[in-house]
Amino acid sequence: MTQSLFDNPRSKLQKSGEEKPLENPFEFLNPPNDGGPHGPVDHSASKFDIINRPIAAFRRMSASRLKQLEKLGLKTIGDCLDNYPRSYLDRSELLSICDAGRSGQVETIHGKVADKKDIPTRAGQSFTKIFIYDGTDGAALVAFGKRAGYLKKSLKLGDPVVVSGKFKRSDWGIETTTFEYEKLTNEEADLIHTGRIAPVYQLTAGLQQRSMRSLMAEIAREYADAMPETIPLETRLKHSLVGRARAALQIHLPDSHEELRQARRRIIFEEFYLLQLGLLWRKKRHETRRKRIKFTTEGEKALALLNSLPFQLTKAQRRALGDIMKEMRSRSPMNRLLQGDVGSGKTVVSAMAMAWAVDSGYQAALMAPTEALAHQHYETLSAFLSPVGIQTVLIKGGMPAAERRAALTALETGYAGVGVGTHALIEPDVKFARLGLAIVDEQHRFGVNQRVRLMKKGVAGAHTLLVMTATPIPRTLAMTKYGDMSQSVIDELPSGRLPVETKRYNETRVDFERVFNLLIKELKKGRQAYVVYPLVESSEAMGDIRDAVDGHQRLSNRLPDWNVGLLHGRMSGAEKLEAMEKFKSGETHVLVSTTVIEVGIDVPNASLMIVIHADRFGLSQLHQLRGRVGRGPHQSYCALVGWGKTDESQARLEAMVQTTDGFEIAEKDLEIRGPGEVLGTRQSGLPDLTMAHLTRDSEALKAARDAAAAFIDENPDLGGQGCDAVRAWLSRKWGGRLRLASVG
Repeated sequence: MTQSLFDNPRSKLQKSGEEKPLENPFEFLNPPNDGGPHGPVDHSASKFDIINRPIAAFRRMSASRLKQLEKLGLKTIGDCLDNYPRSYLDRSELLSICDAGRSGQVETIHGKVADKKDIPTRAGQSFTKIFIYDGTDGAALVAFGKRAGYLKKSLKLGDPVVVSGKFKRSDWGIETTTFEYEKLTNEEADLIHTGRIAPVYQLTAGLQQRSMRSLMAEIAREYADAMPETIPLETRLKHSLVGRARAALQIHLPDSHEELRQARRRIIFEEFYLLQLGLLWRKKRHETRRKRIKFTTEGEKALALLNSLPFQLTKAQRRALGDIMKEMRSRSPMNRLLQGDVGSGKTVVSAMAMAWAVDSGYQAALMAPTEALAHQHYETLSAFLSPVGIQTVLIKGGMPAAERRAALTALETGYAGVGVGTHALIEPDVKFARLGLAIVDEQHRFGVNQRVRLMKKGVAGAHTLLVMTATPIPRTLAMTKYGDMSQSVIDELPSGRLPVETKRYNETRVDFERVFNLLIKELKKGRQAYVVYPLVESSEAMGDIRDAVDGHQRLSNRLPDWNVGLLHGRMSGAEKLEAMEKFKSGETHVLVSTTVIEVGIDVPNASLMIVIHADRFGLSQLHQLRGRVGRGPHQSYCALVGWGKTDESQARLEAMVQTTDGFEIAEKDLEIRGPGEVLGTRQSGLPDLTMAHLTRDSEALKAARDAAAAFIDENPDLGGQGCDAVRAWLSRKWGGRLRLASVG
């Protein structure tokens, strides 16, 4: 059955012990027609004065309790209202005592205190039984130690109580030793812990669930109405969303399964909506406030480059070039993400953009995260651009002084139209004559400040940015992490490329021999191979994990007729470059390496990738490693050695076997690891998603982005009627980050 919009939130209704879960909480139902499900239209920001009050202003608390709450990130009333339960317990169904103790599950009863008895033990101690009677039968609450004394003082004969616990039936009657209870002062008393759907919160040392639940309930009852409305009524009506105040109350104290479901739908939509508002507003400010450069796309160098290409561009490459051409010629500065799978041809697309920049009288810079990748780009771009009269220079760490001076002079005088380098490109002594286009490759490996420093080298503060990544990004993640950038996708490989055949192998002697025989077979064909290990050298702490240094020695001994090279991160830049050059030239037949070759080596003759302990690598890493082969006309293979000891590692390896499509791999990676880990979204500077989930709530994300885009179109400066609360919320969630233009 097709799931409805906004179903399956992260916080789920679940069992505690063996408590009964809520039945079918995600079935789509229209909001109850109670005359006002969408709440009042109050867009005032004045309510923030209330929810920004410190918790101590609500109720007197000890310093230790306030410190415990602060550890959970709870400092204000608003923090508490946004502290959503991580799960719920269904204690809403009341049983007659005569029916209790038959299911083996947690059950809830309602009765009056009929008797209290202290029962002595043989050890000279005693315990207490509190007898509850409801007219059908009686049940005993059994307590020991301090709790027994507390119960005797708290519960008096005749007190009405609601009890949730796991009851047992024996010769002694119906009893429970593990239970929660609430004493009712009158029939209309509001239950918090029992007799209802009870929330379960994240805790910290010294803080009990009962105390936390009581505090959240008090704050929700007192201040839920203070939550300002941020979503226009028209949008709420369109998507059947309840009002913010109602959602705030029902998420903490749900009156029913349906009320809880509606509260979740509202909060999930709102989280995405406010995130997208921030991203789209930042994009709008970038487009309207940054100085622009006018590029031509009809210059002779760009045309000569296009005509000189020894291959036909794919449809996806032409589509990406069209996107870039349109944006470079527009009134707004380009701020675009170009993503494409390994080997999809992003470099030639970037070369065309560089040629357009040079034809327009400007320079271009490409920054890569490693020397290997920077050198690879330098060689490729030089081959493309030098024949059409565009000089390219390389800037990297450890260059000879004379060579560095010559490169710096070429950039500063404008003799070189293109500068390629690592983070060395953003050092103070690197100056450009007229930098107009900044390109950042594998951008997630750079910090925000590094990207900003490159862009600041542009003329007149111009911000024309093209960000590239060979790590395919799921659409939902791209809409959040890069939601303030235009996006192009190269989802097509050049013609003639054969899919890499991938197979899993166990870490057994038999399977190692099978992989070794596959290696011999490829070498005899005249091909080359990579063998990748997770470690440079193993240690006692790592147990029996194989390493690159030992693997290199073993393979060298077993392959006396072939040259076996070694490459790892502890080598100097010159040593790494030499090892890669020998492999590219064919002098080295087998390159034993760590993940340093994940990007930056393009050897069409390499047809075999062997990954040892493959279960210890991330899915994105494995896909990048596999992308090092299959770059020529030959059939290529990827051998994943390592069966995987966890469900997650098994899922990663199985995904690698099932598909070579990078975007399918990316979706699976997001599903396995979650958005907080993929591409470092926790360090991305974006507000946290506490209830919304990128994979389960993808339909909500799309709907929220459309609604946010419509709102920004009508209120580009967030200065219109009804924008006060929106601005206040964005300030609260984003802080000062909205003042920065995106740099990918």
